[in-house]
Amino acid sequence: MEHIALYLKQIFRDNQKGQLYFQQGNIRKHLYFQEGKLVYARTNQPQELIGEVLFRMGKITNEVYAKIDEFIMPKRSLGEVLVASGMLTHDNLVEGLQYQFREIALNTFSIFGANIKFREGSPLETEKIEVDIEVSTLIEEGIRRMKFDPHLQAWLTGRTPKYKDKTFSLQLTEEEREIYTAISGEKSTDTILEYGGFSRENFWKSIYLFYCLELIDLDKPVQTWARKDETEKDADAADSADAPPTGDAKVQEVLAMSDRLESLDYYQMLGVQHDASQEEIKKSYFQLARKYHPDLFDRGLDPGVKEKIEAVFAFLTKAYHTLSDEGAKKQYDKQLEASPKVTGRRKEDKRAEVKFRQAKTLFDQTRYQEAMILLQESVRLDSNKSRYFLLLALTQAKLPAFQKKAVDNFKKAIDLEPWSADAYLGLGMLYKSEGMPVMATKYLKKALQVDPDNRAARRELEGDEGSAKKKGLKGLLSMDAKDLKSLLKKDLFKKK
Repeated sequence: MEHIALYLKQIFRDNQKGQLYFQQGNIRKHLYFQEGKLVYARTNQPQELIGEVLFRMGKITNEVYAKIDEFIMPKRSLGEVLVASGMLTHDNLVEGLQYQFREIALNTFSIFGANIKFREGSPLETEKIEVDIEVSTLIEEGIRRMKFDPHLQAWLTGRTPKYKDKTFSLQLTEEEREIYTAISGEKSTDTILEYGGFSRENFWKSIYLFYCLELIDLDKPVQTWARKDETEKDADAADSADAPPTGDAKVQEVLAMSDRLESLDYYQMLGVQHDASQEEIKKSYFQLARKYHPDLFDRGLDPGVKEKIEAVFAFLTKAYHTLSDEGAKKQYDKQLEASPKVTGRRKEDKRAEVKFRQAKTLFDQTRYQEAMILLQESVRLDSNKSRYFLLLALTQAKLPAFQKKAVDNFKKAIDLEPWSADAYLGLGMLYKSEGMPVMATKYLKKALQVDPDNRAARRELEGDEGSAKKKGLKGLLSMDAKDLKSLLKKDLFKKK
C-alpha cells in the first residue's frame, strides 16, 4: 500500500532529514524535513498557496488580496515581499506558513496510490527555517481527519497487532484507547473487530494510527483478501478464504454477535458504509449468511442457543431487505438521524465534561502537558463550551511552545461567551507578558466593561502595589488552585 503516513512513520521513527516528493495526477508537492520535523513545503495547488492561505486566515486585507499578483517578484517569496511592503507582519507570515505547510501535508492523507519518493539528506532550498512541525502531530491529525478508504481494511485485515512503544498512548481519544486496550498480541485485527463491537471505519483508522505512531507492530497477513475490483473468479476465491468457522468456535462467534445486536444498526450488521452500493450490500449479506444461517449449525444444540442463532439471522435478513430497498433505506436513515445521533451527542458531551474535570485536576497539579491533551479532546468532543477553551488557553500559556495557540483559544472562549470577563482578562495578561501593552490594555479594559468590579483587571490597568508581585501572565499562571478559583468566577468550572 502506497500512502503518505507510511513514509512519515519512517521519517518520524528515524529522525530523518530530506525531501519527500508527492505526485498524483496534476497534484505535485514537496515536503522538506530536518530531524524528523516538517520545516518547509511547496505545492502547485492554488488553494494551498500562501496568498490564498493568508487571505483565508484574515492576515491580509481584501485590497491586498485583490492585487496580490503585483507583489510577486522573481527570486523572492510572496511572504517576504508582503512583509517588506508593510502589508503583513513577520509574526503573521510565520503563522501563515505554519498553517500552509501543515495543510499541504495533511491534504495528502486522503490519497492512496500516489507516486511518493523520499530522498534522504536532500538539502533544503532555503537556509532560513522559522517553522517546524512535529511529524507525529501530522500523522495523528492526518489519519484522524482522512476519510476511511477500503485500502486500509485490505492492508490491515488478518494481521496481528502487538504492543511496541506506548509513548503516544496518552494522546489517544477515548474510543481509540478502547481499541488499543483490546489488543492482546494474539488476536488478529478482524477478530478484535468482530468481538469488540467497534465502529468499522474508526477501528481500521485507529489500528493504522497506532502502527504509524509506533504504538504497535503488525505481523504479516494470515490470509489474502479480495479487492473491490476483482473478477468473479477472484471473488469466489475470497469467499473461500472467508469460510465460516466450525464447531464450538462457530457457535461462540454467533453467540457473541447475538450479545451485540442491540448496539448495532443495519449498516454495522452488514459491515458496509452508509454510501455502499447495492452490489456491496448484497455481497456482504450472502457472505454473512454463510456464517449465521440456522441450517448450518448442529441440530442438537440447546434450544436457547438455537433461539439466539435464529435472532441473529433474522436481524441480518431484516438489515439486508431494508438496505437493499431504496425507499426503505431512506426511511431507515431518517430514523437513525432522529434518535441514535442525539444519544451519541449526549455521550460525547458527557465524555467531554469528564475529560475537562480530569484536566482541571491535572492543571491544579501543574501537570500542564497532560492537562492540555485532555482539554484538546474536550473541545474536539464539544466545541460549544467557553470554559473548555478558557482552561485550555490557561494551560497552553504555561507551555512556551503553545502560547500562540493560547491566544486563539482565549478568543474562542470570548466568541462563545462575550459577556464573561475571565477570557478578556486572561488574554490581556497574556499580551502584557509578551510585551504588547496596547493589546493588553484593550482586553483588560474589555474585562472591566463586562465586569466593572473585576479587581484583577483594574489592578493590571492601574499597576497598583497590590499587583506588583504578580504581573502579567507570569502572575496569572503562578497562582495556585485557590488563587485561580478566586480570580475566575465561581461558576467557571461548573457544568453549564
